[in-house]
Amino acid sequence: MFRRSLAVAAVLAAALLPASVVAHADPHPLSLLSVENIVVAPQSGAVIKVEAGVLQSAGQTVTVAWSGVDAASRYDWIGVWSPKPDNYTTTSPSKYKWVIPDGTGTGSTELFLVNMRANVVVAYFTGGLQNPVLVAESEPVEFENYELPMHIHLALTNDPTQMRVDWTSKSSKNYPSIIYGLSVDHLNMSTNRVLTSVITADEFCGAPATTVGFHESGYLNTVVLTDLTPNTQYFYQIGAEAADSKSDVLNFWSAPHPDTEDAQFVIFGDLGQVETDGSNEASQMDGSILTTLALAKDIEENIVDRAASTAVFHIGDISYARGYATIWEQFFYQLSGMSPYLPWMTVDGNHERDFPNTGSIWYGTDSGGECGVALAKRFHMPNPPAAAAAADHVQAKNASDPTWWSLDFGPVHFTVISTEHSFDNVTGQQQLAWIEADLKAVNRSKTPFLIFTGHRPMYIDSTWDGLSGSDGYVSRAMIAALEPLLIKYRVDAAFWGHHHSYQRTCTLANNHTCVAASDGVVHIVTGAAGAGFSTNLIQPQPAWIQYATDKVHGYVRATISQRKALKLDFVSAATREVLDSVSIANKFL
Repeated sequence: MFRRSLAVAAVLAAALLPASVVAHADPHPLSLLSVENIVVAPQSGAVIKVEAGVLQSAGQTVTVAWSGVDAASRYDWIGVWSPKPDNYTTTSPSKYKWVIPDGTGTGSTELFLVNMRANVVVAYFTGGLQNPVLVAESEPVEFENYELPMHIHLALTNDPTQMRVDWTSKSSKNYPSIIYGLSVDHLNMSTNRVLTSVITADEFCGAPATTVGFHESGYLNTVVLTDLTPNTQYFYQIGAEAADSKSDVLNFWSAPHPDTEDAQFVIFGDLGQVETDGSNEASQMDGSILTTLALAKDIEENIVDRAASTAVFHIGDISYARGYATIWEQFFYQLSGMSPYLPWMTVDGNHERDFPNTGSIWYGTDSGGECGVALAKRFHMPNPPAAAAAADHVQAKNASDPTWWSLDFGPVHFTVISTEHSFDNVTGQQQLAWIEADLKAVNRSKTPFLIFTGHRPMYIDSTWDGLSGSDGYVSRAMIAALEPLLIKYRVDAAFWGHHHSYQRTCTLANNHTCVAASDGVVHIVTGAAGAGFSTNLIQPQPAWIQYATDKVHGYVRATISQRKALKLDFVSAATREVLDSVSIANKFL
C-alpha cells in the first residue's frame, strides 16, 4: 500500500540538514575530488570498518568506525564505492564525507548505503580532495539480495487503458514479467512483453559520464500494461516468477477517463536529490527532501488524491546526476515511496541534455556528458507523432530525439516542449512545426484546458539578463518564436523550471503586457522543488509579476473541478501551506 512512502520518507528525513544555496553553475560535489591523484598507501595500524552484517533491502544506515590513523586532520574524508573498484584512480565514489578529527585518529560516523546491486567498500583518506591518500580500506560488505526490482516508476502513454512500468534489475537471469489485477489477492493478468536495455559508457558523449562517473546501470526494464479500465485501482507485482526477484505488491490508479470532469496533478522542476547522512556537503539539495516529504504527506492525507488518477509532471533537471551515475541510484531511492504508485512524467532540462555538438542548442556541459541518454533510457514518455520522429534531426549518439511529447490527461491537454533543442523557425523548424500541429489539433470540447510546458522559462523575473545572460536571452527568443502560437491557440497556463524560484505572472500577451483573462496566458515558474535558490529576482518586481519568491522550496498542486476552472496552488514544502493561488476559468463554457 502507499503507506510505504512515509516509511521511506522517515528514513530520508532522519538526518535532514538546513536548506543550502546552490547556483546554476556550482560544481558537482563529486567533481571536486581528483580521483586520478589517489595514492593507495595503507598506513600501519589504521583500520576502518563497517559495523554491520549483511545489509538489508534497498538501503540501510550503518555505523562506520576507524582507528589508528596517524596525523588525522580536518582534510581527511571517507569515500564509498559500490562495488569495490579494481583501480581507485579511475572510478569516482558514490559519495564522500568529511571526517571530524578528535586528535586520536579514532572516530565513527553514520552512512546511508544504497543497494546498487553490488558490494560496498568504505575507504579512509588523508590529503584532502586534491591529493588523496588511501590509508585504510574496509572489507567489502554485501547486501542480502541484489535481485530485488529497484527504481520502480510509472508513466502514462496517451492511451487511458495503458500504464507503463519501468524498473531496474541486477540481471536478466529470470525473464522479467509482471502480474496484475484488481485486488491484492487476485493478480490474474500478466505480461512478459518487457523490453530490457543497459547503458554503456560509449553511449554517452563525454566526461565524466564516460570516465570516472560511469557506473553500471543494471538492466533497465520497461513494459506497458494494457486493457486497463480508466480511473481504476490496479495492484501489481514485478518478477513474480522468482522468489528472490519479487517486488512487494504495489498499486496505482489508471489514467483519468477521457470524459472525466475533474483532475489533479502536481508540477515542478529542478528537484534533485540529497544525501541525508551529511555526505557530498558541497552540493546538498535539501529542498528536495522537503518536497518529497510534503508530497508523501499530501497523498497520505488525500490532499493529493491518487484515486483521482493524479500524476506528477517533473519539468526538467531531474536528478542532477550530471555524469555521475550513482546519483541516479540515490534519486530513485528518494522517490521510492511515490514513484511506484503514481505516474512520474519528465522532460529534459539542461542538466540532462546539454553537451557540445550533440543536438542541444546550448554548448555548455551541464549534463556532464549524459547528453540525454540517461533520461531517455530511464524515463519513457509518450512518443511524438511519427512524422516528427522520422524527420531529420541531429542526435546525441543513441539518445532518443526528439524529446518533446504531448498528453491528454482527462480535461487537460499538455504540450511538452524541449527548451534544450532549437524551437525557432530557422534551426528549430522540426520542433516548431510539431508544436503548432499539436496545439492546432487539441479538441477544446474534449480537453478544455491547455497547458504548455518546458524547462527554461519564457517569462522570467531575473536580473541575469542582457547579451550574456541566458535567462533573458531564452525569454526573448521564446516570446518571439512561441508566444504567438500560445495566444493563437488560447493556451491557459505555461509552466517552467530552471530558475530556482516560484513566480506567477498576470495573464500575459504581446511581450510582457497584462491583458484580460480570456486573451492571454498565465506563466508560472516552479523551479523551487529542491535545488538551491536563484537569488536574482528583480527589485522592485516588474508590474507583470503577481507573486515571486526565491526563499521557499515548494511545488504546484493543480485541481480541475467540473471542467469549470483550473486552480493552481503553490505549496511550501516545509510547511505545506498554500502561499499563492490562482484560478483560471474555462474559456469555452
